[in-house]
Amino acid sequence: LLDIDVDSPREPPIQDYDITLMGAQASFDANVIARKVLSSVTVLLASPKYLQRKGTPVQPEDLERHDCLRFKPATGRTRGWRLLHETDEARFVDIEVQPVLWVNHPDTLMHAALDGAGIGACAIGLAAPFIESGELVRVLNPWITDRLTVYAALPSRKFMPRRTEVFLDYLIEQARARVGSALTTCTPAEARLAV
Repeated sequence: LLDIDVDSPREPPIQDYDITLMGAQASFDANVIARKVLSSVTVLLASPKYLQRKGTPVQPEDLERHDCLRFKPATGRTRGWRLLHETDEARFVDIEVQPVLWVNHPDTLMHAALDGAGIGACAIGLAAPFIESGELVRVLNPWITDRLTVYAALPSRKFMPRRTEVFLDYLIEQARARVGSALTTCTPAEARLAV
């Protein structure tokens, strides 16, 4: 079992920067403007070499017999993995897995999956280039592990420099285009959820 921590401040330094990107779980200060950048989903991914070695899971319960790579949230580790059905929000399944890797950094988790260490969950936008190239394969479609929203937090409600406004518009356009390109390999239902 590996347990990796990458420094991630609990309270983002919003006042120190023109724009601070934050996940939906982060709390916003009352004096901060937050603009939605994009919504996405996290999907289960593995490398072709891992799937060739260990087989492809067919149903969620199959994960109990696979090498699972888990993201470690700030609230701590849990063995359970809740899978959500992408088109039916009321449908979910809880799976008990024994992860071979815990990590608190999504890019590190994705690279472990790329290296064939196991099956991990990653935001589709982050994994888009690897899905498109075939270096990562989505498994257990239509199950997802989470719905994500990324916000751009700004330190002031009263004044936003023009350069910040232009950059924020560009950032939103590029983020949505990247997620949109990843969805060309996904189902129409997932496309509706992630854009």
